[in-house]
Amino acid sequence: MIASLFIIKRAECQIELVPAEHPVYEFLKKMQVEGVIPEYSSANLPLSRKAVGNYIDKILSSRNLSAIESKLAKEYFTEFYYDIRKDPSRYTSIFGTKRGNLFSDEKFRYLYGFTDTNASFFLNTIVGFEVSGNEGDSLLNNTATISDLGLLARGTLYDKVGYSINIQAGKKVAGTSESSEFLKMTNTTLRTDREFALHGNYYMNYRGHARYQTPGGFLSLTAGHEKISIGSGYISKLFFSKDAPPFSFIKLDLSYKKFAYSFFYGSLRGDSLGVELKSKNIAGHRLDVNFSDKFRAGFYESIVISNDPFNFSFFNPFSFLTSADLNSGAKETTLNNTLMGIDLEYVPFKNLSIQATFLIDDLNLSTISDTSYVGNENKFGYQLGMLWNKAFTIANLAFKVEYTRLDPFIYSHRTNKSTYTNWGISLGSQLPPNSDEIALETDLWLSSRININCNYTFQRSAFGIIFDESGKLLYNFGGDINYGFGDYNIIKNRFLNGNRINKSFFTLNLNAQLLRQLYLNVMYRYSYYDLLYANGNFSDNTFKFGVKFHI
Repeated sequence: MIASLFIIKRAECQIELVPAEHPVYEFLKKMQVEGVIPEYSSANLPLSRKAVGNYIDKILSSRNLSAIESKLAKEYFTEFYYDIRKDPSRYTSIFGTKRGNLFSDEKFRYLYGFTDTNASFFLNTIVGFEVSGNEGDSLLNNTATISDLGLLARGTLYDKVGYSINIQAGKKVAGTSESSEFLKMTNTTLRTDREFALHGNYYMNYRGHARYQTPGGFLSLTAGHEKISIGSGYISKLFFSKDAPPFSFIKLDLSYKKFAYSFFYGSLRGDSLGVELKSKNIAGHRLDVNFSDKFRAGFYESIVISNDPFNFSFFNPFSFLTSADLNSGAKETTLNNTLMGIDLEYVPFKNLSIQATFLIDDLNLSTISDTSYVGNENKFGYQLGMLWNKAFTIANLAFKVEYTRLDPFIYSHRTNKSTYTNWGISLGSQLPPNSDEIALETDLWLSSRININCNYTFQRSAFGIIFDESGKLLYNFGGDINYGFGDYNIIKNRFLNGNRINKSFFTLNLNAQLLRQLYLNVMYRYSYYDLLYANGNFSDNTFKFGVKFHI
């Protein structure tokens, strides 16, 4: 992607990307809001290892860090040291050119490492296991254990071409057939694996990319199968979420001073009422403008195209996708699903930032103010969030609050083939259509290697589909992202009209690095569902305990 979103730096060393879900991005965000790296933006991820390393290097030069922030920066400095200095002295490997003490806590470990003036190659194995379970009503009483083994290889050639591939294979080693269904419901990786979806025992997945970047980082071109994250949301993102499954794409990124532009064209896995589609593609682009260190804005647009393996009308990196759809020559312009939106972020003073996001799904200006069913063509999503770093005068505590509202049928489409989903999972917010939520989150570092994250979310939702005796659709309340039929009906869509349900979720995560590259995660979630339409309720208690070792 972009070596730096808003500033140009000389591109050296590692061009490959840091995965979008890497915890370093949360640390960089806090440092941005604190004013240490005000040029950083989290609105278009992932970034290259060199770009991340440059930020870490700058953070270490700051004299205003807390003791834990300084130690955490040093932890990341060790991990990204070669990317920063092009110096192999901070890593060790079992094999390769840099053998050393594998148990040294001062160096990053690899199974194999090779570096010279023109190339680098790093290989890690990833060994892990996870025990998860539930006691409750909707997920029933289940316990399951999975184990996996993976290989991660990455490197850069001639400071211009980066590459990365991560292959993981695993097995359910304990649990019943019912627990396999529980795992699919609570683990996106397993839910989107064909083998596990069919048999519930084994799984294998991969992520990888190749990436070219010009000197200086003005232009980069990526082809790969990865997760991306687009938008300004602090807890969730309306445009493109890292919670969505990875997908295959090609991506162009341009950056110059205060401007950054990206375009991607990719392939999604889609179906219509359980029937798999021959093809489902997505094209999208984003323009970021950094007006100042305190204020920035981004414009996003995308289109989902079904049963059309490749269309040059949407492959032009510099186009207005909605206009391209209207002028594509197709008989029906409703076959494709277009979305656009804008997000703004403002940092009024040190350690506080505010973001606002506005999402438009299928805009028709001629009917936007129509109060009859004709106005159903226009669907909107709204989000407003705040990030308070060093909250309540606690040096290592971050507090986030975010409100999100999604109109009925947003992300879905009147042809189910073009929903804004991959494997039936939303590409944007995981909140269902015809819902809103208030989310509160605290993130506390007890030390540079122990983190506690707490999240409370309250959601209001409405759903339901009504058929007559012959099976004809009478009304759809627009609460199912994978069933968009009936959005343009004889009745005006009303927010929270339908079968009402309130949901409350409390999630506690403990993340610890016991030794360098030995990670522990403990998660507990309490879920409560108040079925207002049925005058009933149910709840679940879900837990996970996992260990991963990277060597």
